[in-house]
Amino acid sequence: MKLKEIHKIIEPEIGEKRNEDVCRQIAPVDEGFIYHVDRDILNISRTHNPIQNIDAVLEHHTGADVFAVNNLKCNTWPFGNPTTEVYPRFLAICRGNVTLNNAFVEISKQSRMIAQYYHHTHHKEKTVILLTDKWDIKTFKKYEKEFLSYAMHDSIWYIFLLVTEYGYTQVPFLPNNQRTLQGFELEKVEDDVTLAEMIARLHGQPIEYSVTGGTWKQNDWTEYIFSADYLKWEKKTIAGKSGGDIREKIMHKFLEDVLWISEIASNEVLSNISASDAPVSTLRIFGKTIEWDVPDNCEERIVDLQTSLGKFIEACEKLKKR
Repeated sequence: MKLKEIHKIIEPEIGEKRNEDVCRQIAPVDEGFIYHVDRDILNISRTHNPIQNIDAVLEHHTGADVFAVNNLKCNTWPFGNPTTEVYPRFLAICRGNVTLNNAFVEISKQSRMIAQYYHHTHHKEKTVILLTDKWDIKTFKKYEKEFLSYAMHDSIWYIFLLVTEYGYTQVPFLPNNQRTLQGFELEKVEDDVTLAEMIARLHGQPIEYSVTGGTWKQNDWTEYIFSADYLKWEKKTIAGKSGGDIREKIMHKFLEDVLWISEIASNEVLSNISASDAPVSTLRIFGKTIEWDVPDNCEERIVDLQTSLGKFIEACEKLKKR
């Protein structure tokens, strides 16, 4: 059977029944907005699937900022009609070449405006809906604390809907009962492990990272020493020394990325050496030593580690002493 024939069989059940269940579950947050998005965007044409309907809306509603149906107005991205008004509702669509990070950046901007504009009001619904055909937990993690803070302090509620040709479903984030976070307006959203706690796990020891040139480039070596306590770094090569300061948020991000190392068993050996003559990278942190050579032959967490190190060092180099 061809795909379109299978779609005809299963879409009536999935496209209507399951979406109806999803709407019913999230309706308590902002019923008018939920059913407006379902009726006037995702199912605006019953002869097309939700993705086709989204594409049609994006194609015919060019411009940006506002979308209005049945007297319900909301700011939008990246479609709609221009406006300078800030509404308590925001609809974003992440589809095609638009990245999830782009969408979260726009949601962050709009959330800030909603929080400022409606700070002294008791508007019942301040709702952000994202329709997306992609999801990535790492990208979401960059914005999780910010969105939780807006939900707790400004009552802005976020609904993320993952959309496919077969229908849509809610990406778990906030509960659909807004009373769950009542009473926490003065609480600060913090990481599970704070920067101070991560630094404490270093026990005053510096972070050391070195790279050797391998058998054929024995004089090609680089050593880094990073102090989390003093937010300083130093680099040594055969050509000399350099160094500089480290921004607190850069150190925070790096320690957060590599915190898993502090939680592995002290007797666990993390060595990914596969070639006797290749350059070797060595990291000493949290009282553990990790070494590896060719990233292509390393396990995924070592590849991610090298990526984090690269970004960390690049950020430090930008603050290098002149």
